[in-house]
Amino acid sequence: MRSKNILFIAYYFDPYEVVGVKRISYWANQIKSVSKGRYNPAIITSTYEDTTSSNITRIKSPLSNSFFWSIKIIPTLIKSLSDKSIIVITGGPFGTFWLTYLFRLFNKKVILDFRDPYANNPIHKINFFKKTFKNIYEFLVCLPANKIITINNECSKLINCNYNKIELIENGFDERVLKEINRKNIVEKTICYSGKISQGRDLNEFLTKMKKSPILKKYKFLYIGPDFSKIKNKDLVRSYGLLSYKENLEIISSCEYTLLLYAGYPFESSTKLFDYIGLNKPIIVYSSNKNRQGSIPKIMESYSNSFYFESKSYKINPQQKNNDEYSRMSGLILLINLFDSF
Repeated sequence: MRSKNILFIAYYFDPYEVVGVKRISYWANQIKSVSKGRYNPAIITSTYEDTTSSNITRIKSPLSNSFFWSIKIIPTLIKSLSDKSIIVITGGPFGTFWLTYLFRLFNKKVILDFRDPYANNPIHKINFFKKTFKNIYEFLVCLPANKIITINNECSKLINCNYNKIELIENGFDERVLKEINRKNIVEKTICYSGKISQGRDLNEFLTKMKKSPILKKYKFLYIGPDFSKIKNKDLVRSYGLLSYKENLEIISSCEYTLLLYAGYPFESSTKLFDYIGLNKPIIVYSSNKNRQGSIPKIMESYSNSFYFESKSYKINPQQKNNDEYSRMSGLILLINLFDSF
């Protein structure tokens, strides 16, 4: 089979240290070797780095705005399109998604990658006019797209598009990094949470209930992330701040339990969940509305070492199963299969 050139448009990309860049960076960095040279990637990103790479074009964003950046990169895109067969645009942010019209003018196959819902994200409370605008924009940018990727079936229901265009590829864990980390001895009676503290995911509420829990009240709590200032019960928490992905996983590996904060919406998924699974860590899931429907509860059914906070016991199953189905490699193979279908 003749090799094809692929263009990934990612406002954020490696080495930017946020969880949203990990999946698209994995795809772009691994697709050539995994496809045995059938797909050659090129990347355009606003994430700046001093070092150069022959297949990565880094263009700084004006006003830190993805829409203005998408206009700025048009001359570069037009110059590079002649040998590109498929374009993947990932978001958020979603200000680049209107470029579907430009690429379809050049008769290119276009895939939009929704890591999260855009217009109808229940976690984000917005007024009627803003929501209406976002719904119209989402519908219009999806019209010319050939395929639309999102993370799970519940999320696909929230996207304004032709459902027949939807392909599901979960976030997954990076099996390469898990093989490289220095796994530490487990410290008993420790719980770790990694990530931001955001609307609908209330760590303070969990810590208050943890103090009263007959099982967890004597446990030490470890926090990895940028939001220590948002924590009220700071005396209960040891904070490591924002760490690299590898350092993050090493700290998680040392804890007896991990915590997943879950706003309780069916569409929710979490890269943290897959990192915990990749490390074979027991997971305590805390949801303030105690929802038991959707993507996360479904994954919990197949992962034996996951427990709701309200459980009467967190007894760990020592038998570790193979969790490769949740790896980023599995997701990349699905992406390659999608490319093959064009």
